[in-house]
Amino acid sequence: MGGGSMTRCRWSSTAFLLFATCVLIAATLHPGVVDNVDSRIILRTAERLIDAHTWSLGDVTGTYMASAEYGGLGTDLSHQMKFGPGTALLCVPFVLLGRFVLGPVGLDPHHAGEAGAAAASVLWFAASCVLVLRIARRVVGERTAICAALLHGFASYAIVYGRSAYLETPLTVFVLLAFDAALATRADPADARPAWILGVAAAAVVWIKLAAVLLLAGIPAILFLGSVGFRRDGVRSALRAAGPACVGVGLWCWCNYARFGNPFATGYSGSARFDHPLFQGIVELLLSERGGLLYFAPCALIGLLGLKGLARVDRGLAWGVGLAFAAALPLYAAFFSPFGGDAWGPRYLLPNVALLAVPAAALLSRGLAVGGWRRCVAATVVAWGVLLQAAPCVVAFSETWTVIRQGGAEPRLGVVAARIARAKLTSIDGTYKRAELGAGEGVWQPYESQLGPDLWPVRVAREIPGHESAAWAAWTVLAAGACACGVLTLRRSRSADA
Repeated sequence: MGGGSMTRCRWSSTAFLLFATCVLIAATLHPGVVDNVDSRIILRTAERLIDAHTWSLGDVTGTYMASAEYGGLGTDLSHQMKFGPGTALLCVPFVLLGRFVLGPVGLDPHHAGEAGAAAASVLWFAASCVLVLRIARRVVGERTAICAALLHGFASYAIVYGRSAYLETPLTVFVLLAFDAALATRADPADARPAWILGVAAAAVVWIKLAAVLLLAGIPAILFLGSVGFRRDGVRSALRAAGPACVGVGLWCWCNYARFGNPFATGYSGSARFDHPLFQGIVELLLSERGGLLYFAPCALIGLLGLKGLARVDRGLAWGVGLAFAAALPLYAAFFSPFGGDAWGPRYLLPNVALLAVPAAALLSRGLAVGGWRRCVAATVVAWGVLLQAAPCVVAFSETWTVIRQGGAEPRLGVVAARIARAKLTSIDGTYKRAELGAGEGVWQPYESQLGPDLWPVRVAREIPGHESAAWAAWTVLAAGACACGVLTLRRSRSADA
């Protein structure tokens, strides 16, 4: 697990190549639509900020947006979203970009803005992979760092969320940025800039999701734990980071006060329920086929096993990654919806999956190098993580859950998604045989919005008739670029540290 450097970690050609690869792959697989209820509320808030300069959702009476489960009433009795205000602020520039680019080709402002908001996840996904690379490169060699980034991106369910609009994707970026900045300020305590970045990243986490502050529980371990004892210079770094963090949290409190009349009110009062059996929730989050890490991101559990080896190289980072996981797991295990609703895998643990990619890559690369049964195990774990994500890259969450709930299929996400993907490839008229889906007898008729693969050119053909040829031509160019950059990235990983 050696070969790393604790010096300042700068951007490199490898980072840019990895970023390009991730952007092109995620853009190729993207559906071009905001694909879940939570993010549609965030999109609505961003649109209202742009068009009406208000946090209010407007007239949503009689819709799901007015439900207490999704928000609360503001001081003027207007409906407000419950999600962190930072989610809407991050959405605003992408809505504007979508309107600017797609408005002239025939999309109305709402659909053009939605396409822009949906595409944001492509950049967040790519940024998370680069940050995993940066964190890993500080403690392990270049080759293992590239492997860590690729494991996070493509051997876990991160790629599935790279084509989705859930808030966990940008949240993962800011959690990783906080960890990277903590490592940077520890490496050079005299430089104040990393500490300021750490403070800003911590405040951004609060603005996106207050509960996610538990993921930052590992930051003090990085700042204060040395190779043997306590680092006194960590106090100065922590105080520097506290400045921008306190300013950011103060602004967050002011925003809450303006919206709800209380600096600590967030709109979550209708859904902050922690009544799920704790032990049952932990077992489900780790082992179940519904949303367990072992099933959806086996490399993450390998990462837990690799923390001991990481501690021999960087005790602070190992404890930091472990504490972040230990803090998040019981919180979501006790939550009334441990998996985050109709999602793919344990959605709330996505930031932890990214952090665990570092010790996982170190342990798996060592297994591959040793050979024998260890190589077989390592290759199997990686292959399973990659192959499992194939089906949900062309099948929407909504279609999988529709078949499970309305079709009576067994709640086995991976199996049902794979069956739907196979049916899409073999269907001529767009309908599926229920028996092929494990949903009884007869014919299954998907909704119009679910016809064909869940890719953005299909949406273009449906919503902007006459532009489908251009859309598929652009998609082909993206796919070719993704393949080329992917090959170059794999070559770089093989030649690194040689």
